[in-house]
Amino acid sequence: MEWCTKCGHYINEPRFDDPVPHVVKAAAELWNVPVSQLLSPSRKAAVVAARQPIMAVLYHEYDLTLADIGAELDRDHTTVLHGIRRADPDRVAHLLEAVHADFMAYPPEQG
Repeated sequence: MEWCTKCGHYINEPRFDDPVPHVVKAAAELWNVPVSQLLSPSRKAAVVAARQPIMAVLYHEYDLTLADIGAELDRDHTTVLHGIRRADPDRVAHLLEAVHADFMAYPPEQG
């Protein structure tokens, strides 16, 4: 896996079959917020600050639609769009690094 300095993404980036549980788990561990809180209707600042980067990573890195992300996180697609726009870029970068580290630690089995 190699970093492209032009586009700011990994070349030959590994992918999960279903990235949502892995991204949510990585965010929960990174910011010490329980998964149950991330998936709950809570609007506490710490929960929202951890949930928004999840939305951004799923949208930008895994190409999930706003509706798909909303369905997974029990949010409306407009809430997901707002979360993506408000996500702290530093938090998004940290989450992306954590997701990639998680992937490299447990790569999917080759079929």
